[in-house]
Amino acid sequence: MAVFAMTFSFGTDCAFAQASPEVEIQSYCQEFESDASGLRGRGIGTSSNQQMSRNKARAAALEELGGKIQTELAYVMENNMEAFGLDEDDDVVTLATSASTQIVKQSIKNFKTICEKFTAYQNEKGKKIYKCYMALEFSLEQVEKGAFDVLKSEGKLAAGETFDKFRNKYGKTFKEGAGSVDTPAESAE
Repeated sequence: MAVFAMTFSFGTDCAFAQASPEVEIQSYCQEFESDASGLRGRGIGTSSNQQMSRNKARAAALEELGGKIQTELAYVMENNMEAFGLDEDDDVVTLATSASTQIVKQSIKNFKTICEKFTAYQNEKGKKIYKCYMALEFSLEQVEKGAFDVLKSEGKLAAGETFDKFRNKYGKTFKEGAGSVDTPAESAE
């Protein structure tokens, strides 16, 4: 029996590729995921300026958090379309998008930074680069309050509906939708 061996070479660097041991990569702020107590967004920012890397990480985390708020609102509204007087899925998406934008704008100061870590390295040109990892949290109660305010202003709630009644009625649905899969957002250099 003949055995044939073939060697492929992709340039001089890859001619004799060697295996290397597996290395654990440290990823900061990844342990913070959304759950029934709140929504969490993570972001990574890279810049030659440390403050700019922080600003980029915060913007990326806020963007992710805004998307989670929108998803959470759409989940609650889809599961309660009849109660909110919504006819079509388009109404749900439009209202959830509008509501999440309003909630993020109105509550920008209510986000809590729950993780912030910096690393620094030199790039191939010898320039110092900072990388900021950040995780932000927004309580589920704040999402519920924002949803209540928006639905009330849109006339989608029964007359005389109070926040406490709203929360008692829909709070469980908010908690069910809060545990979504988390993936961090990263800003470009």
